Amino acid sequence: MKKIFVIFGKRDAGKTHTSWLVYNLLKTISTKVVCLTGAPKEWTYNDVLAKINDFIPDFRTIVEINGHRVGVISAGDTLEGFRIAMQWAKNENIEFLICCARRYNRKNSVHKELQSLYSALIYKWYFKTYYDAKLRSNRILDAETVARTVFNDVKIFV
Repeated sequence: MKKIFVIFGKRDAGKTHTSWLVYNLLKTISTKVVCLTGAPKEWTYNDVLAKINDFIPDFRTIVEINGHRVGVISAGDTLEGFRIAMQWAKNENIEFLICCARRYNRKNSVHKELQSLYSALIYKWYFKTYYDAKLRSNRILDAETVARTVFNDVKIFV
Protein backbone atom coordinates (compact mmCIF):
# COMPACT_ATOMS: atom_id res chain seq x y z
CA MET A 1 0.00 0.00 0.00
CA LYS A 2 1.30 3.45 -0.92
CA LYS A 3 -1.18 5.89 0.63
CA ILE A 4 -4.18 5.82 2.96
CA PHE A 5 -6.90 8.48 3.00
CA VAL A 6 -8.97 8.39 6.21
CA ILE A 7 -12.53 9.71 6.50
CA PHE A 8 -12.79 10.43 10.19
CA GLY A 9 -15.73 11.36 12.39
CA LYS A 10 -18.07 10.58 15.22
CA ARG A 11 -20.74 7.90 15.17
CA ASP A 12 -23.45 8.60 12.57
CA ALA A 13 -21.47 11.48 11.02
CA GLY A 14 -21.93 9.97 7.54
CA LYS A 15 -18.58 8.26 6.97
CA THR A 16 -20.07 5.37 4.98
CA HIS A 17 -22.26 7.76 3.03
CA THR A 18 -19.21 9.88 2.19
CA SER A 19 -17.10 6.88 1.18
CA TRP A 20 -19.89 5.74 -1.19
CA LEU A 21 -19.82 9.17 -2.84
CA VAL A 22 -16.02 8.92 -3.18
CA TYR A 23 -16.41 5.51 -4.81
CA ASN A 24 -18.91 6.90 -7.32
CA LEU A 25 -16.58 9.79 -8.15
CA LEU A 26 -13.69 7.36 -8.64
CA LYS A 27 -15.85 5.29 -11.01
CA THR A 28 -16.06 8.30 -13.34
CA ILE A 29 -12.31 8.15 -14.00
CA SER A 30 -11.72 4.42 -13.59
CA THR A 31 -11.06 1.94 -16.34
CA LYS A 32 -12.56 -0.95 -14.39
CA VAL A 33 -14.55 -1.73 -11.24
CA VAL A 34 -12.81 -4.87 -9.98
CA CYS A 35 -15.29 -5.69 -7.24
CA LEU A 36 -18.01 -4.26 -5.04
CA THR A 37 -19.33 -6.05 -1.98
CA GLY A 38 -21.93 -5.04 0.59
CA ALA A 39 -23.93 -2.39 -1.27
CA PRO A 40 -26.31 -2.50 -4.25
CA LYS A 41 -24.38 -2.10 -7.51
CA GLU A 42 -27.15 -0.02 -9.07
CA TRP A 43 -26.84 2.85 -6.58
CA THR A 44 -25.49 5.99 -8.20
CA TYR A 45 -23.94 9.12 -6.77
CA ASN A 46 -27.31 10.92 -6.84
CA ASP A 47 -29.09 7.92 -5.28
CA VAL A 48 -26.73 8.07 -2.31
CA LEU A 49 -27.05 11.86 -2.00
CA ALA A 50 -30.80 11.30 -1.67
CA LYS A 51 -30.25 8.67 1.05
CA ILE A 52 -28.54 11.09 3.44
CA ASN A 53 -30.69 10.01 6.39
CA ASP A 54 -31.08 6.38 5.33
CA PHE A 55 -28.97 3.40 6.34
CA ILE A 56 -26.21 2.58 3.87
CA PRO A 57 -24.51 -0.77 4.52
CA ASP A 58 -20.73 -0.99 4.88
CA PHE A 59 -19.02 -1.99 1.66
CA ARG A 60 -15.65 -2.68 0.03
CA THR A 61 -14.70 -1.94 -3.52
CA ILE A 62 -11.72 -1.75 -5.85
CA VAL A 63 -11.46 0.40 -8.96
CA GLU A 64 -8.57 0.55 -11.40
CA ILE A 65 -7.39 3.97 -12.53
CA ASN A 66 -4.46 4.24 -14.95
CA GLY A 67 -3.23 0.83 -13.81
CA HIS A 68 -3.47 1.70 -10.10
CA ARG A 69 -5.72 -0.25 -7.73
CA VAL A 70 -7.75 2.07 -5.52
CA GLY A 71 -9.78 0.56 -2.69
CA VAL A 72 -12.60 1.96 -0.61
CA ILE A 73 -13.50 0.39 2.75
CA SER A 74 -16.37 1.94 4.66
CA ALA A 75 -16.13 -0.28 7.76
CA GLY A 76 -14.37 1.65 10.50
CA ASP A 77 -16.52 1.35 13.59
CA THR A 78 -15.07 -1.85 15.05
CA LEU A 79 -11.44 -2.87 15.18
CA GLU A 80 -12.22 -6.48 14.27
CA GLY A 81 -14.12 -5.48 11.11
CA PHE A 82 -11.41 -2.99 10.19
CA ARG A 83 -8.63 -5.59 10.56
CA ILE A 84 -10.52 -8.00 8.30
CA ALA A 85 -10.97 -5.23 5.72
CA MET A 86 -7.29 -4.23 5.90
CA GLN A 87 -6.19 -7.82 5.34
CA TRP A 88 -8.50 -7.92 2.32
CA ALA A 89 -6.87 -4.70 1.02
CA LYS A 90 -3.40 -6.22 1.38
CA ASN A 91 -4.46 -9.46 -0.31
CA GLU A 92 -5.94 -7.48 -3.20
CA ASN A 93 -2.75 -5.42 -3.70
CA ILE A 94 -4.50 -2.11 -3.23
CA GLU A 95 -2.11 0.80 -3.72
CA PHE A 96 -4.32 3.65 -2.55
CA LEU A 97 -6.95 3.07 0.13
CA ILE A 98 -9.82 5.23 1.31
CA CYS A 99 -11.08 4.05 4.68
CA CYS A 100 -13.17 5.26 7.63
CA ALA A 101 -12.55 5.60 11.35
CA ARG A 102 -14.38 6.93 14.35
CA ARG A 103 -12.81 9.92 16.01
CA TYR A 104 -12.01 8.21 19.30
CA ASN A 105 -8.31 7.56 19.80
CA ARG A 106 -8.34 4.95 22.53
CA LYS A 107 -7.18 1.40 23.11
CA ASN A 108 -8.67 -1.10 20.64
CA SER A 109 -9.99 1.58 18.29
CA VAL A 110 -9.58 1.84 14.53
CA HIS A 111 -8.14 5.32 15.03
CA LYS A 112 -5.40 3.99 17.38
CA GLU A 113 -4.63 1.12 14.99
CA LEU A 114 -4.24 3.50 12.06
CA GLN A 115 -1.90 5.73 14.05
CA SER A 116 0.22 2.91 15.43
CA LEU A 117 0.51 0.64 12.37
CA TYR A 118 -0.14 2.83 9.34
CA SER A 119 0.87 6.40 10.26
CA ALA A 120 3.64 6.51 7.63
CA LEU A 121 1.13 5.68 4.90
CA ILE A 122 -1.60 8.12 5.90
CA TYR A 123 -1.80 10.97 3.41
CA LYS A 124 -4.53 12.87 5.21
CA TRP A 125 -7.33 12.65 7.78
CA TYR A 126 -10.60 14.06 6.41
CA PHE A 127 -12.72 15.29 9.27
CA LYS A 128 -16.47 14.83 9.01
CA THR A 129 -16.99 17.04 12.07
CA TYR A 130 -15.62 20.37 13.20
CA TYR A 131 -16.13 22.67 16.16
CA ASP A 132 -18.24 25.74 15.43
CA ALA A 133 -17.14 28.40 17.92
CA LYS A 134 -20.16 30.63 17.25
CA LEU A 135 -22.61 27.82 18.01
CA ARG A 136 -20.31 26.24 20.63
CA SER A 137 -20.97 22.76 19.29
CA ASN A 138 -19.68 20.19 16.86
CA ARG A 139 -21.05 20.42 13.33
CA ILE A 140 -21.02 17.77 10.60
CA LEU A 141 -19.54 18.66 7.22
CA ASP A 142 -21.68 17.70 4.27
CA ALA A 143 -20.78 14.42 2.63
CA GLU A 144 -20.44 15.83 -0.87
CA THR A 145 -17.82 18.42 0.14
CA VAL A 146 -15.69 15.85 1.95
CA ALA A 147 -16.10 13.28 -0.87
CA ARG A 148 -14.94 15.74 -3.52
CA THR A 149 -11.92 16.70 -1.40
CA VAL A 150 -10.90 13.05 -0.97
CA PHE A 151 -11.48 12.38 -4.67
CA ASN A 152 -9.32 15.34 -5.73
CA ASP A 153 -6.51 14.24 -3.43
CA VAL A 154 -6.58 10.66 -4.74
CA LYS A 155 -6.40 12.01 -8.32
CA ILE A 156 -3.00 13.54 -7.47
CA PHE A 157 -1.54 10.02 -7.21
CA VAL A 158 -3.34 8.17 -9.98
